[in-house]
Amino acid sequence: MKRILINRELCNGCKNCQLACIAEHTDTKSILTLNMEAPANQAREFY
Repeated sequence: MKRILINRELCNGCKNCQLACIAEHTDTKSILTLNMEAPANQAREFY
């Protein structure tokens, strides 16, 4: 599985990395069609 590594010193909290991850795990691979209220479209955070 590919992982996104975040440099916490440079992070401004925009959550674009989470949105990119959610979009990548959908069938359409597009953020324009995401239903953010669906449980499958929640952020996947692994620490």
